[in-house]
Parts: sequence; C-alpha cells; structure tokens
Amino acid sequence: MMQDTHRILNCLRSGPMTSIEMACTLHLTMSRIQSILDVLAAQGSVYARRWVTDASDKQIPLWELEDTDSIA
Repeated sequence: MMQDTHRILNCLRSGPMTSIEMACTLHLTMSRIQSILDVLAAQGSVYARRWVTDASDKQIPLWELEDTDSIA
C-alpha cells in the first residue's frame, strides 16, 4: 500500500485531481484509489473542498494535498 500511497501523493503534487483521473493516470482501480484517499484524508494529508460535475450532473470530489511541505 505504501508504494501506491506515494504514487498518489506524487500525482497530487502536480495539482488537484479527481479519483477517476488518478486511477487512469496510475493504472489503479477506483477501489484502490478510494481506500488510499480515505486513509490520507483521515491523516489530514489530502482534502476535497471543491467538487466538479460530470456529464450526468454527478458531483465528484477534487482531491488536493493539504500541505505539500509536510509530505515526504
């Protein structure tokens, strides 16, 4: 899990992304991405304060790093 966690954090260093974008970029399942994001959010490493709307008007969280200086 640690390797995938680092890959997600590195992915978010380039800017906010949805979990779908991360899954496509990193070639991981949505389930895997979401379980890691849940852990990272609980730790305060990432957050989703903004949302985007998909083609079917569904709201999708836009994930961001909380503080890039504190994440190794």
